Amino acid sequence: MENKKGMFTGFKKVFGFTASQNVKGKGFKVSTILLALVIAAIFAAISIFQAVFQDSNKDEDNIDNIINVNEKFDIDIYYVNETGINDLLIQGITEAEAFKECSLLPVEKSEFERAKADVNGYLEGKKDAVVMVLNEDENTVSVKYYIPYDTDVSQDTVEIIGEAFNSYYEYISVNQITDLDDMHMSLYNANVYQASLKAGDEPDSFGLMLTKMLVPMLFSLVLYMMILLYGQNITKIVVSEKSSKLMETLLTSVKPYAVIAGKIVAVSGIAIMQMLIWLASGVAGFYIGEKAAQAINPDYINYMSLIIDMIKESSDAFSFGAVLIALLMVIVGFFMYSVLAGLVAALVERMEDISSVMGLFQLPVIIGFLGAYFVSMSGNDTLKLAVKYCPVTSPFYVPSGIMTGDMTLVSGIISLLIVALVTLGLIVFTGRIYKGKLFNRH
Repeated sequence: MENKKGMFTGFKKVFGFTASQNVKGKGFKVSTILLALVIAAIFAAISIFQAVFQDSNKDEDNIDNIINVNEKFDIDIYYVNETGINDLLIQGITEAEAFKECSLLPVEKSEFERAKADVNGYLEGKKDAVVMVLNEDENTVSVKYYIPYDTDVSQDTVEIIGEAFNSYYEYISVNQITDLDDMHMSLYNANVYQASLKAGDEPDSFGLMLTKMLVPMLFSLVLYMMILLYGQNITKIVVSEKSSKLMETLLTSVKPYAVIAGKIVAVSGIAIMQMLIWLASGVAGFYIGEKAAQAINPDYINYMSLIIDMIKESSDAFSFGAVLIALLMVIVGFFMYSVLAGLVAALVERMEDISSVMGLFQLPVIIGFLGAYFVSMSGNDTLKLAVKYCPVTSPFYVPSGIMTGDMTLVSGIISLLIVALVTLGLIVFTGRIYKGKLFNRH
């Protein structure tokens, strides 16, 4: 049996050489930078387009005309929201001149009953504050106001505020205020996603429903495209260099395991670096576009921001642990499939034979992609358990599962370790195949 000690001797040399060969060309630099600029421009254009489009479609009416209040208020309004109205919509009334100096502060759910039953205690020490309670009965929203005994806010002021808010809500409901369109209203007014629930379960919020639809699709599609695009590149590099006459000389100082591992890690690392650059470009483009859009139209509404806010409110999608495990699984999963591409390449002798074995690489990729996505949408707990820990599907499923709350951090770490161990096993197995093909050529 071969002594495993030193089986990766020469890995650093192979890695460094392969990496330098792949990045030093002008084509690589130009394509990376050019695509980064295109991605940044697209994300910036999305925000700018919204600002320009909304500005050009404004009605003559504005919020000041709608609420028809000439006074200006400077008080704190603590509101108890027991309706399906999004908090952003409630706070939208502060865009009016009369309420620009006011603060609309949401009451935590744990404080709902206290705020309603003990207004004096809840607002103790605050002489310029009121409590507003919003209730919903079928399609009717009622608003009640509570003021403490020791307050500087008059009853007349509260009545004016109540009438203003009623006008504001009625106009939004019936006429879709100024630049709010159907999509915006559906985002704001969405309450719950109707689904079959077990006893004691709470219905998913609209934001969580969006998370469960968009996040799995995004992660699965990005990983799928990365694997297919860079996997073919790996197979070509491995096959072309395996047939090179310099390979015999190289193998005198470098082990076959180091050759295969060095090449795959180098190409995979470059791919991940490119993806991170493009991701950063998209984020930068979004923030640049946001600033430009606000300069064009300060009152514009960014639908992407609304969706992100709803996702953040509905799950732990952006917690540090969830993001870290998701990114690590994408990286390790991509690396595992890259090793699989190297294994396929190790099976063939000539470049012309690659197409005949590419199905061995593409089939598990397609199964993993489709299986993880459709199982995540099916709601079948047994199938979900299978795809969580199967290394073929888990790289596609775990990132979105962690982000949507379908998996705990512990189960995500376990799945990540399984993929890492399978990857290590594939490297050793691929090295054996690679070595056998090299030393038994005729």
